[in-house]
Amino acid sequence: MKMKTPDNFGIENKEQEPKPDLIIDFIRHGKTVYGEALKDKIRELGQNPDTFKLMPSLDESIEDPREQLEGRITAEGAEGLKESAKKLASIIDTENEIVAIIQGTRTRHDQSAEIIEKELIAHGIKVVKRKKYSDLVDVKNGGWYTFVDYILKHQNKSNADLEAFWWEMYHDKSIREDMTSKGYEHLGDITIRTEKQVEFLRRFVRRFNLGKILRVVAVTSDINIEQIQQKEKALEERDQIWVKNADIFEIKIWNDKNDKSVSKEELSKPLE
Repeated sequence: MKMKTPDNFGIENKEQEPKPDLIIDFIRHGKTVYGEALKDKIRELGQNPDTFKLMPSLDESIEDPREQLEGRITAEGAEGLKESAKKLASIIDTENEIVAIIQGTRTRHDQSAEIIEKELIAHGIKVVKRKKYSDLVDVKNGGWYTFVDYILKHQNKSNADLEAFWWEMYHDKSIREDMTSKGYEHLGDITIRTEKQVEFLRRFVRRFNLGKILRVVAVTSDINIEQIQQKEKALEERDQIWVKNADIFEIKIWNDKNDKSVSKEELSKPLE
């Protein structure tokens, strides 16, 4: 992914390329289970949770009401996040980087961010700040079931086919316009508010001379990562990208010191 770069940006080849001003590591939350309250939510949508094909894994022992709807990270999920944090720790330049964590507000984001923070600290990485941002949630005013709600109520489908609807949101402008008119978020909306976080960080680095690279670990959901990966494509040209739990996608940003409206941006494949 590349943004407009002026001729005098001063980058001739990879060896001469200066260090970025900002690095953002987007991480999908760890593997999650939900509680019985999610069954009630699905019933509210007029579906049988025992046969609903999109129903995620449930754990009847979960009592916390938020965890029931927003998820609890499993032991397997925690291990995956620890492995991802180890990958990050191995590439962080402790002498030349400032490390912070931002996260969505769901319980699965909070628990994932806490695991990552502890693992980074255990590997000698100082984390200067950890902060929640509502723009890093999956779908506002609900969750993934918000999409399901729209399909069932406004497309009159008895059993939601979310994968098919995903393509409609990409390729059918009238669907997106209808969602907007009825107060639902669509994929373009999610792109915009996730990119706001990137732009905020870009401006912060431009404004303040930190003397070091700012590396921000952004813990969020697959929907947000998928959209920011393709934000320069028209919605009609996008594809569905499968982002696994604890996957890391890294954005490096170089700000043009002479023209503050221009930057160069690179997005990695999932970090191995």
